[in-house]
Amino acid sequence: MLDAGFHQHDQLEMLKICARGLLDHFQGEAVVLWTKEDDRQWVLVVASPGPLTSRAKEQLEMDARAAYRNLSEQDVTVATRSVVVDVLDPKLEPGCPTCSWSSYPVRIGKEDLGVLLVDRPSDPELPPECLARLDFVLHHLGTSLLAIQHVRELLITDPLTGCFNRWFMDVELAMLCEADPNQKAKSFAVLLLDVDHFKSINDSYGHGAGDGCLIQLVQVIKQTVRETDDLIRMGGDEFLLFLTDIHNRDLLQLARDILTKVRTKVTLPEDPEREVTLSMGLVVHDVNEEPLSKEDLLDRVDRVLYASKRAGRNRVTLWTPDLRKGEASGHASTRGEGDEIRKLERKVERLEERLSSQEAQVVETFNLILSTKEFETGLHSLRVTRITGFLLDKLELPEAEKLHIRRGAQLHDIGKLAIPEAILHKQGGLTESEWMIMRQHPLIGHRFVAGYPFLEKAAEIILHHHEAYDGSGYPHGLKGEEIPLGARLFTLVDAYDTMRANRIYKPFIPCQEAVRELESKSGTQFDPELVKLFLEHCDEIESMGNWQ
Repeated sequence: MLDAGFHQHDQLEMLKICARGLLDHFQGEAVVLWTKEDDRQWVLVVASPGPLTSRAKEQLEMDARAAYRNLSEQDVTVATRSVVVDVLDPKLEPGCPTCSWSSYPVRIGKEDLGVLLVDRPSDPELPPECLARLDFVLHHLGTSLLAIQHVRELLITDPLTGCFNRWFMDVELAMLCEADPNQKAKSFAVLLLDVDHFKSINDSYGHGAGDGCLIQLVQVIKQTVRETDDLIRMGGDEFLLFLTDIHNRDLLQLARDILTKVRTKVTLPEDPEREVTLSMGLVVHDVNEEPLSKEDLLDRVDRVLYASKRAGRNRVTLWTPDLRKGEASGHASTRGEGDEIRKLERKVERLEERLSSQEAQVVETFNLILSTKEFETGLHSLRVTRITGFLLDKLELPEAEKLHIRRGAQLHDIGKLAIPEAILHKQGGLTESEWMIMRQHPLIGHRFVAGYPFLEKAAEIILHHHEAYDGSGYPHGLKGEEIPLGARLFTLVDAYDTMRANRIYKPFIPCQEAVRELESKSGTQFDPELVKLFLEHCDEIESMGNWQ
């Protein structure tokens, strides 16, 4: 019986089996196991000769806490879930065991996991053979508890942010909405939040930057809320906050505090000036009003989140009865029509985010391949992409066009994959034939990515990033505004980084000398207006480049 219990993956079921087996093995009047279930909850399992009154269970928990405190010199203040396992003789009157306890720690190494109480009023002291068996049982019990808790943590934890995951939300919210009618239900609130324009962060700076943003976001939120509040990552950049302790709390003010702290404390190293903002929806589940199912609650909070996005983002919207008619969706339609439109719009948003994520992964894969070919080229691409993005934010261009230019900057040297390494890494000047081969890399790169529809416009940057403003560049000798704006801007950034960075075959040029070079070639190699823009922000660009 006992050994069978250790093969259970359900902690409560394992404890039940162990309690029954211990009661039989030691022929006691009662057995109590009080063990840690997780960081916030302990479980009390009792194997008793008869039914227990509520008062008896309270007394058993007090006895278990006292025994644990004496054995471990630690106190536990978290909640306990009481479970009565066995009623060995239902004919007995409800009451309480005689409580002549012998107590034993459930411990692995230095970690105290709980306590075992055995009630043997006729013979409190266990014989040596029973003690030896007990040591064996408690050791296996402790290791099994640790294993189950570790697996449980993996199941309910988001690996990136360390907060709870969607699976935890499904279980926890169902418990809150479908509470045992015999137990007093408690009011609670849910706050759904979503990072504004998160897709553009991944698109512009890569998924590493997006992940870093989410990690910072979780840290800021956890520092703002109470330990009793649960933060769940629903998926992507969407999070749900359970607020179970809402008595005397201004929940709207809490949401506004989170908005302010995220905007001021969450930063993007790739673009320190860019603010990260949230859209939020808040729903309070009041037990004194109509009961809500889990599905109804999630539907409401999703609707008010969408209302915040419709209203301009960077705000929180509270669910009120006025929103029942579909106002949360931003339409004057009936509720059913509004719900359908809202659901379709949300599906489109999520499909776009998924597609954007896949596109970004393709770009990142190309970058990884290029970095493997030439490490310096990979670092160069990272720097010029950051600087190009920085300068693009100073120009009034559609976001879609900025994205195409950033991607072109990331992949501008992808054609070098086809250039022999002997030429690519040659120290000293190239021969005429070698130079002819090197000059092919814009054409090769263009052909390489042109087959991807989402890179069609980025391919123009790849093709024309060696064109010159006066028409002396290659491969097509375009002149002035015949050269796409993105290519003109990138050519300038690319040249500056080439001058400022240390290379195997060429030492860096000091900042002042590189600036003079840009000024001297303004109007010939470079677009004069873009040179002016570049030099206005040269100090910031130097900080971003982190050159010598």
